[in-house]
Amino acid sequence: MNVHTQLNQENQKIIYEMFNTILGELDYFKDNFAIIDHYCYGLELLEREPFIGYVKANVDKVGEVIFLYSRQRVPLNNKQRKTYEPCKKNILLSSYQLTGAYHRHIRNLHTLDVGEEFDFEYKPDYRELDFKRVFKNLTKIHGVILEKNFFIPSFSNYVFDAFKNETSIKFGVYSQSSEREYIKEVDRILEIEKQKKQIELQAELAKKAQEQVRLETLLKEIDRLEKEQESLIQEKLQIKKGKIRETVNNISLRDQPNLDKVQNKIAKLDLANQIIITGAPGTGKTTILIKRISQKTSKDFLLEEEYENIHKEQLNHFFNPRNWVMFTPNTLLRDYLKEAVAKENLPVDNSLIKIWSEESKSLARECLGFLGNKESGKFGIAKEPILQIESNDKLLNYVEVFESFYKKKILTTIEDTLTRLESHQTSPDLIAGFKKINTNWSLLEIIRGLHQLRPYFDEYKKQIANIIKGLSTEIIKSHPEILNEIINLAHKIKELDSDLDANESNPLIEEITEEAETEGDHRTESKDLLIANNKLKQSIRWYAAKQLVEKSKSKKGINFEIAHLIADYLSAKRDILITLGKQIVDCNISNVLTQGYTNLLNKIPAYYQEFRKEQIGNPVFLNALYKKQILEKNLSSHEIDIVNFIILQNTRTILKRESKFLKEDSKIEIIEKIKKRYKTQIVVDEATDFSPIQLGCMFYLTHPQFNSFSIAGDLMQRITTEGLTTWESCNVFAKLEVHKVDKIYRQSNKLLQIAKKLYEETMQAEAPFSSAFELNEFEPDPLKFCSKNDENLAMWISNRIKEIIKYNENELPSIAVFVSTEEQINAVYEILEESLLDIGIELERCHQGKILGNTKAVRIFSIAFIKGLEFESAFFINLDEMTIQFPDLANKYFYVGLTRAALFLAVTYRTHFPTELKCIENDFKENTWKI
Repeated sequence: MNVHTQLNQENQKIIYEMFNTILGELDYFKDNFAIIDHYCYGLELLEREPFIGYVKANVDKVGEVIFLYSRQRVPLNNKQRKTYEPCKKNILLSSYQLTGAYHRHIRNLHTLDVGEEFDFEYKPDYRELDFKRVFKNLTKIHGVILEKNFFIPSFSNYVFDAFKNETSIKFGVYSQSSEREYIKEVDRILEIEKQKKQIELQAELAKKAQEQVRLETLLKEIDRLEKEQESLIQEKLQIKKGKIRETVNNISLRDQPNLDKVQNKIAKLDLANQIIITGAPGTGKTTILIKRISQKTSKDFLLEEEYENIHKEQLNHFFNPRNWVMFTPNTLLRDYLKEAVAKENLPVDNSLIKIWSEESKSLARECLGFLGNKESGKFGIAKEPILQIESNDKLLNYVEVFESFYKKKILTTIEDTLTRLESHQTSPDLIAGFKKINTNWSLLEIIRGLHQLRPYFDEYKKQIANIIKGLSTEIIKSHPEILNEIINLAHKIKELDSDLDANESNPLIEEITEEAETEGDHRTESKDLLIANNKLKQSIRWYAAKQLVEKSKSKKGINFEIAHLIADYLSAKRDILITLGKQIVDCNISNVLTQGYTNLLNKIPAYYQEFRKEQIGNPVFLNALYKKQILEKNLSSHEIDIVNFIILQNTRTILKRESKFLKEDSKIEIIEKIKKRYKTQIVVDEATDFSPIQLGCMFYLTHPQFNSFSIAGDLMQRITTEGLTTWESCNVFAKLEVHKVDKIYRQSNKLLQIAKKLYEETMQAEAPFSSAFELNEFEPDPLKFCSKNDENLAMWISNRIKEIIKYNENELPSIAVFVSTEEQINAVYEILEESLLDIGIELERCHQGKILGNTKAVRIFSIAFIKGLEFESAFFINLDEMTIQFPDLANKYFYVGLTRAALFLAVTYRTHFPTELKCIENDFKENTWKI
């Protein structure tokens, strides 16, 4: 019995009743639902897409219950401003975003297979009136799934229809286009069946009456009706066994509103997990990331254990629709991700979906503060690749060497400081504190020890300030006009508004300065006196320190001039000032170190500049050709990532050690800036295009209370030299759990088999994926074409595109032309444009993946900018040239291009099919698709 005949029996009835229920509820919704202003947020989408899923279950003590699922929140009101209810009493509405005790359970029923049982318990909630209406007082629910259907609703000509149906019943999985068309044709089949029975009855009577002519006429009519019925079943019902692949008519990310069981399990993993979602192209990795964001942005969608340690006042901060960030490699993918995220009713803008190359510079400039105006001591940006990094291992080794360098620098500074302090013996507490620092400690333990010395330093600084204040007060009492003289002197040399002598540059003198006192009258005269008093104290400090630091004996500046005014007094106090000078120098050299965490984080960029100057002669890490860029303080993009990584990593370690810093103001500016960048969730798409250092930076932007980090990628799709080669590379910042998805929803079986071969040849492992669709013997073979002649190439491609259009019922599906580099886009455009215009098709150049307008057109992309997208048809131009340009990445480049094509794939080459791809050469046929 074939599929169509089988459908005419019990399962046809099941599907028929299912479709009637869905359409009935869509029609009832249209007539009864209305958006009321104060409930309108997020409900506008319901008018276009009320429900997308149907599940029927048999529940113990209740009977059959139907669940209708919405991608958005379910309707709240009807046109009478009452709670919206379904038209049938055994129907319950639910949503992937709906809150409430039992919704946490039933919103996952759609992932279960037909025949699978389920159990859950719940505490009734006063809001869940619809649940109580169906389940009465039951709190323990047990049932079994009877049937399911996923569909896309569409409203036109004043009615709803449901398209792209994927129906699961006890007889199997079936696919059908239009529910209304199906019901119409089934009704027609039933009508034919009714007519046939009536004629068969008449034929039986004619046979008994031996009316031969009439009997033959009736038998011919029965035959005609049977043929019409069979035609309807075979052609118009369009029911197909198994899942069917959708034609890709638009360039976009695949919309998959319903996750399968494996995908849903990953999306629901605890918020605090760090996970890798890996699988072949078309397995729904990006969809899982988006669903995970959607499900984890509200407390109401989480299990209690995911937020039990969060204070109530913090819940709205941590769990809101904007407390997440998704990172992506390029602008094209970001634009398509925005469309996909918006369908989950989440806010979408460039502050939420970011390109890492842009964010890295923003972080360095606006948050960590080492990138900017070089005149102010910051770094500029180098376009050249200063680092000679060919692998992740080498990059990580470079980072380790630098970390060793700056730990050694800090230890040397501590040793020098202790030597100075011991020579002066002015601060026993600081000396004792520095002696406790153990050089065998880790860097962060050393810094923590230094940080704990700060109270001794502050007390020491206060003692010095009191001594200087006493000396300045004594001078003012003995010389009442001194402050006015200082004011006149300062006006004369235009230094009144300067708190420091611009001509002095010795850090031992100038590291610590006293702030001007600002209490009292704020009139100009009073302010001048306060500043003059401060400058007097500053001059005493300078004079005392310069007794020890000979190089600082400047003959210019406000400090020198003020000291000249009080020279007699200073000479009389020389012994006191020498002791004070020792204290000031000791205080100043201790200041940087006892800043501890502040010093560590702020000094990393300066240490890095010292380090790479030292490395200039080492060809292992740095390219000597860019010595000038190094000396001029320009950083390449890799170096910006490295400095970001080390500062963020150290900050995370500090916050682990000093937990109060996370909850309170740490009083450390750079830490407070970093804390403002933290997000409850960080997710990364196409993670294999990033280095471990870049991914580490992203991880360290997760809020430390959750460390919620989810990345998606496929090692076989790495198309950057610095990208991940193994998932273990991520261990440099965290141990991530690997979760695999293996069902491909994009490609035809025939193309998938080629992808499998290429994967296994390249990775030397069995391909971990399979098709979600039934094998179709009529799928077109991939084609190959060899030509050195551009005119022949253009003609061949235009003829193949005509075949594709014919196959697609004269509609142009999404068609892409792939080239190896951005520079080749214009050249291929010149070759193909005229031949495509001759058949009425536009050609567009998509530099860096950018697409202009929504016009139906064939588009040219470079391989670097197509990840994440899919096309019905793809042409790969000059494959042999690509293998010459990118010998180490040729297989992966082609794998990425191959897996973008859903049904039609063609490759061209100038001289020969690349030897690097020899394992799949025989899978490509020559000439045409013969459609």
